[in-house]
Amino acid sequence: MRSFGLVAQICMMVAAVGVAFLYTVPAFDKVGIVQSETNEYQTLRTKIENINAQLANHVSQVSAISPTNLDRLSVYMPQTVDEAHVMRDIKIIAESSNVTFNEVSYEGPVKESDNDEESAGASLVESGRHSFAVGVDGRYDQLKDFLSLLEKNEYPLEVFQVEIAPLEGGFLSASINMTTYASEVLVEEDQENEI
Repeated sequence: MRSFGLVAQICMMVAAVGVAFLYTVPAFDKVGIVQSETNEYQTLRTKIENINAQLANHVSQVSAISPTNLDRLSVYMPQTVDEAHVMRDIKIIAESSNVTFNEVSYEGPVKESDNDEESAGASLVESGRHSFAVGVDGRYDQLKDFLSLLEKNEYPLEVFQVEIAPLEGGFLSASINMTTYASEVLVEEDQENEI
């Protein structure tokens, strides 16, 4: 009977080791998963704290801008372009530089393709640029003054193309394409391809 008791003890020990192994290995696996999730959570929390600190820094910088400078910024880069206001300013600049003002027209917002190639399905994006065409006549020094005053305007008027042709009596005729900017940008889909 002694041999039966020894075999029973060995079987009980094997069963105990098996139960311990079958219970502890999954428990250790669960603990490992929880530890890795905790580490990932701590890493993400650190990143979020850094982003929040950067955001707080940016907010404090914006809050530190004086109301006078905010007003100047809204003049320099308005949310939308008032075409009539811009055309009136161009006319006033022309009169100030003593050129003969012929015409000014609003050409509309400048649209750019999202893709490098012009494709039929490409969506068009307003770039915030608005184009104007201006025609003036005057002497060379008057045209220079006109362009100089455009440059000194309260908001950007960027000259993209100038065509100058001679007139009688030493005068020049200038056709100028220029743009100004707005901070608001809209996205439009190409209307031809919508079915």
